[in-house]
Amino acid sequence: MPMEKYKVQLSHEDRADALDSTDWYGEFEREQINHIATYLTAYEIPEDTVIFEELSTENFLGIIVKGRIKITKDNGEGSQVTLATLTQGKVFGEMMLVDKSPRSATATTEIHTHILALKGDDFERMVEETPTLAVILLKNIIKMVSNRLRRTSGQLVDYLPGDD
Repeated sequence: MPMEKYKVQLSHEDRADALDSTDWYGEFEREQINHIATYLTAYEIPEDTVIFEELSTENFLGIIVKGRIKITKDNGEGSQVTLATLTQGKVFGEMMLVDKSPRSATATTEIHTHILALKGDDFERMVEETPTLAVILLKNIIKMVSNRLRRTSGQLVDYLPGDD
Protein backbone atom coordinates (compact mmCIF):
# COMPACT_ATOMS: atom_id res chain seq x y z
CA MET A 1 0.00 0.00 0.00
CA PRO A 2 1.68 3.25 -1.13
CA MET A 3 0.05 5.04 1.80
CA GLU A 4 2.25 3.28 4.36
CA LYS A 5 4.43 6.39 4.63
CA TYR A 6 1.35 8.24 5.98
CA LYS A 7 0.60 5.65 8.65
CA VAL A 8 0.30 7.06 12.17
CA GLN A 9 0.30 5.26 15.48
CA LEU A 10 -2.99 5.63 17.33
CA SER A 11 -3.87 3.74 20.46
CA HIS A 12 -6.69 1.23 20.23
CA GLU A 13 -8.88 3.60 22.26
CA ASP A 14 -8.09 6.54 19.94
CA ARG A 15 -8.95 4.42 16.85
CA ALA A 16 -12.24 3.39 18.51
CA ASP A 17 -13.04 7.02 19.42
CA ALA A 18 -12.24 8.16 15.87
CA LEU A 19 -14.46 5.43 14.45
CA ASP A 20 -17.22 6.31 16.90
CA SER A 21 -17.07 9.95 15.74
CA THR A 22 -18.12 8.96 12.21
CA ASP A 23 -21.77 8.54 11.30
CA TRP A 24 -21.15 5.36 9.31
CA TYR A 25 -20.75 3.24 12.41
CA GLY A 26 -23.89 4.53 14.12
CA GLU A 27 -25.47 1.09 13.93
CA PHE A 28 -22.73 -0.53 16.02
CA GLU A 29 -22.63 -0.72 19.79
CA ARG A 30 -19.54 0.68 21.52
CA GLU A 31 -18.25 -2.83 22.31
CA GLN A 32 -18.44 -3.72 18.60
CA ILE A 33 -16.70 -0.46 17.65
CA ASN A 34 -13.92 -1.29 20.12
CA HIS A 35 -13.51 -4.67 18.48
CA ILE A 36 -13.59 -3.31 14.90
CA ALA A 37 -10.92 -0.76 15.88
CA THR A 38 -8.43 -3.58 16.45
CA TYR A 39 -8.52 -4.28 12.70
CA LEU A 40 -8.06 -0.66 11.57
CA THR A 41 -4.95 1.30 10.63
CA ALA A 42 -4.79 5.11 10.94
CA TYR A 43 -3.35 7.44 8.31
CA GLU A 44 -2.82 11.20 8.05
CA ILE A 45 -2.57 12.12 4.39
CA PRO A 46 -1.42 15.51 3.05
CA GLU A 47 -3.50 17.68 0.73
CA ASP A 48 -3.54 16.72 -2.98
CA THR A 49 -2.30 13.17 -2.38
CA VAL A 50 -3.56 10.30 -4.50
CA ILE A 51 -4.72 7.55 -2.15
CA PHE A 52 -5.36 5.09 -4.95
CA GLU A 53 -5.64 5.30 -8.71
CA GLU A 54 -8.28 3.93 -11.04
CA LEU A 55 -7.40 0.30 -11.97
CA SER A 56 -4.99 -0.09 -9.05
CA THR A 57 -5.32 -3.08 -6.72
CA GLU A 58 -4.64 -1.81 -3.19
CA ASN A 59 -7.23 -3.72 -1.17
CA PHE A 60 -8.67 -1.59 1.62
CA LEU A 61 -11.76 0.32 2.66
CA GLY A 62 -11.25 3.83 4.02
CA ILE A 63 -13.32 5.77 6.54
CA ILE A 64 -12.81 9.54 6.59
CA VAL A 65 -12.31 10.74 10.16
CA LYS A 66 -11.43 14.30 9.18
CA GLY A 67 -10.81 15.93 5.82
CA ARG A 68 -12.10 15.68 2.27
CA ILE A 69 -11.50 13.23 -0.58
CA LYS A 70 -12.42 13.65 -4.24
CA ILE A 71 -13.38 10.55 -6.24
CA THR A 72 -12.66 10.90 -9.97
CA LYS A 73 -12.84 8.72 -13.06
CA ASP A 74 -11.10 8.98 -16.41
CA ASN A 75 -13.64 9.92 -19.08
CA GLY A 76 -11.74 8.08 -21.83
CA GLU A 77 -10.58 11.36 -23.38
CA GLY A 78 -7.76 12.09 -20.94
CA SER A 79 -9.78 14.14 -18.46
CA GLN A 80 -10.90 13.31 -14.95
CA VAL A 81 -14.59 13.62 -14.08
CA THR A 82 -15.49 14.16 -10.42
CA LEU A 83 -17.93 11.49 -9.24
CA ALA A 84 -18.13 12.56 -5.60
CA THR A 85 -16.55 14.63 -2.88
CA LEU A 86 -16.55 12.80 0.45
CA THR A 87 -16.16 14.25 3.94
CA GLN A 88 -16.10 13.09 7.57
CA GLY A 89 -17.83 9.80 8.24
CA LYS A 90 -17.97 8.74 4.61
CA VAL A 91 -16.56 5.45 3.38
CA PHE A 92 -14.66 4.88 0.14
CA GLY A 93 -13.00 1.94 -1.52
CA GLU A 94 -15.53 -0.54 -0.18
CA MET A 95 -16.11 -2.34 -3.49
CA MET A 96 -12.50 -3.57 -3.64
CA LEU A 97 -12.86 -5.11 -0.19
CA VAL A 98 -15.83 -7.17 -1.40
CA ASP A 99 -15.08 -8.06 -5.03
CA LYS A 100 -11.27 -7.63 -5.22
CA SER A 101 -11.58 -6.12 -8.72
CA PRO A 102 -9.31 -3.23 -9.73
CA ARG A 103 -10.35 0.21 -8.51
CA SER A 104 -13.11 1.83 -10.58
CA ALA A 105 -12.01 5.39 -9.75
CA THR A 106 -9.21 7.50 -8.29
CA ALA A 107 -9.32 8.89 -4.72
CA THR A 108 -7.37 12.08 -3.94
CA THR A 109 -7.27 14.18 -0.79
CA GLU A 110 -8.41 17.78 -1.27
CA ILE A 111 -7.18 18.87 2.18
CA HIS A 112 -5.08 17.28 4.92
CA THR A 113 -7.14 14.15 5.70
CA HIS A 114 -7.27 11.56 8.47
CA ILE A 115 -8.62 8.13 7.60
CA LEU A 116 -9.01 4.75 9.20
CA ALA A 117 -8.39 1.88 6.79
CA LEU A 118 -9.60 -1.69 6.92
CA LYS A 119 -7.14 -3.63 4.79
CA GLY A 120 -8.31 -6.71 2.91
CA ASP A 121 -6.08 -9.03 4.97
CA ASP A 122 -7.43 -7.57 8.21
CA PHE A 123 -11.00 -7.98 6.96
CA GLU A 124 -10.27 -11.65 6.15
CA ARG A 125 -8.83 -12.03 9.67
CA MET A 126 -12.02 -10.46 11.08
CA VAL A 127 -14.12 -12.96 9.09
CA GLU A 128 -12.15 -15.84 10.63
CA GLU A 129 -11.93 -14.48 14.19
CA THR A 130 -15.33 -12.78 14.60
CA PRO A 131 -17.63 -13.88 11.77
CA THR A 132 -20.76 -12.37 13.33
CA LEU A 133 -19.17 -8.93 13.51
CA ALA A 134 -17.82 -9.32 9.96
CA VAL A 135 -21.33 -10.13 8.71
CA ILE A 136 -22.73 -7.01 10.40
CA LEU A 137 -19.97 -4.95 8.81
CA LEU A 138 -20.63 -6.54 5.42
CA LYS A 139 -24.37 -5.82 5.72
CA ASN A 140 -23.54 -2.14 6.32
CA ILE A 141 -21.27 -2.13 3.27
CA ILE A 142 -24.02 -3.73 1.15
CA LYS A 143 -26.55 -1.19 2.40
CA MET A 144 -24.20 1.66 1.54
CA VAL A 145 -23.46 0.29 -1.95
CA SER A 146 -27.18 -0.25 -2.53
CA ASN A 147 -27.97 3.34 -1.54
CA ARG A 148 -25.26 4.64 -3.88
CA LEU A 149 -26.60 2.49 -6.73
CA ARG A 150 -30.14 3.77 -6.18
CA ARG A 151 -28.90 7.37 -6.19
CA THR A 152 -26.85 6.76 -9.34
CA SER A 153 -29.81 5.09 -11.07
CA GLY A 154 -31.96 8.11 -10.25
CA GLN A 155 -29.33 10.44 -11.73
CA LEU A 156 -28.93 8.26 -14.83
CA VAL A 157 -32.63 8.55 -15.65
CA ASP A 158 -32.09 12.27 -16.31
CA TYR A 159 -29.73 11.38 -19.18
CA LEU A 160 -31.78 8.61 -20.82
CA PRO A 161 -34.14 9.31 -23.72
CA GLY A 162 -37.84 9.00 -23.00
CA ASP A 163 -40.12 6.37 -24.51
CA ASP A 164 -42.06 8.97 -26.51
